[in-house]
Amino acid sequence: MDIVPLFPPEFEWPENVITKIFLHLPLELLIRLILQFPEYRALFSAHQIHVDALKWRIYNYCYIRLKRGEETVMLHIKGDLRKRRRTPRIITMTSIEFEKYGFYRDTTQLDMCVDEDNLDSSNMELLKHLSEMLLPSLNVANFDLRFYPIDARVSFVHCFIFKMIRRFRILEFFQLRPKECETNADHNLRARRLILQYKYMQNEIEVDHLKVHFTEMPLFTEIPLRKGLDSRFMSRLYPLRTRNMTIWDTEFINLRSLLQMECENLTVSREEMRGSDIGALMKAWMNGGLRKLKTFYCYSREFQIDPEGFQGIPAKPTSTPPPPMFPHPEYWTRYALEIIRIEDGRSANVLWYEDEFWFYIIEGN
Repeated sequence: MDIVPLFPPEFEWPENVITKIFLHLPLELLIRLILQFPEYRALFSAHQIHVDALKWRIYNYCYIRLKRGEETVMLHIKGDLRKRRRTPRIITMTSIEFEKYGFYRDTTQLDMCVDEDNLDSSNMELLKHLSEMLLPSLNVANFDLRFYPIDARVSFVHCFIFKMIRRFRILEFFQLRPKECETNADHNLRARRLILQYKYMQNEIEVDHLKVHFTEMPLFTEIPLRKGLDSRFMSRLYPLRTRNMTIWDTEFINLRSLLQMECENLTVSREEMRGSDIGALMKAWMNGGLRKLKTFYCYSREFQIDPEGFQGIPAKPTSTPPPPMFPHPEYWTRYALEIIRIEDGRSANVLWYEDEFWFYIIEGN
């Protein structure tokens, strides 16, 4: 339904009036004004709104840190505020209000936001104009987002944040918890939807450090989660367009699925590690794979020594000093080994001690 503005867009409004209109108009009305009238779009785009003045409520859990020079603004966006009447709207410094039940409440349109080819044109236009309008106002230097997905559906709010910011210093995700009495098929369906969400983000945004938590899932669940979060699950996420990646998981990820990664620095923390997995990673690098990898660190509570996993890997004691980031230099001369890439002769240092494994590419060779 079209709307008619109360005042003509060519009307010369004072700046303080524009601020009040921007901050107090219902979000749906503001968006429709922007979409239907280019004059209003230019008017609001030219007006700089301080980030602390935004008052849109988002019904999803996340923490956001905006850093502008020496100033840091912490945003704690709390979910389900309607159900928690006593929860103060301003959790920390700012309350962002973004109505979840507005004109985009159609779940079909929300799911379509995953697929660029089938994306609703009006939603794309809305995202584009909102981004053009708000991003200059925010003037964000670093953007960190810690995201707890309540469900696997890609919401309009998520797409809006990703379209608006595009470049994240840190993007952190916590995996879904299995719901009570949920069948394996239902959980796998939610997992597949979450995969689409990750894929959508990787194609649209730039992430310097991606962190993924799979530890939120209880180990005592009766659902065979391995079928939903195995190597096939991870392989559908690649290539990972991020320079740094950290994964916390239990036994749900096959480490060999990481052989397709395109990140430079990888950290994995898991319950159990097999020597065959480490050997497969080393062999992949020696045979020309993992070209972007510079460092790999793995921590596990239980390492299973498997000598067969290291067969065919020629190694010798290293002659290079430990990297500055290495936390235990006293172990370096005793345990560190050097391996060579076959095709170009590049060297890498590896060290496996107790419950930790380090892999460093030697720079400058």
